[in-house]
Amino acid sequence: MQTLSEVTPHQRLIFLLKHQEGMTYEEIAKELGCSLGTVKKSVSRTVAKLREKLGVNNETENYVSYAAAGILR
Repeated sequence: MQTLSEVTPHQRLIFLLKHQEGMTYEEIAKELGCSLGTVKKSVSRTVAKLREKLGVNNETENYVSYAAAGILR
């Protein structure tokens, strides 16, 4: 949460609506009165900033998504 406080308030709001409240991109765009593209770009930029600040490696070679993990069971 401390790292999340380092992004703009608008980016933080959109990120939290998406990832904490579980709203869809469409719901967020409608609620905030902005375009779908704006919401998607904001989430993407916020994730990139968080990865950079937290030192998370952007390589995905060892990454298995939750959905894929279900398939592997």
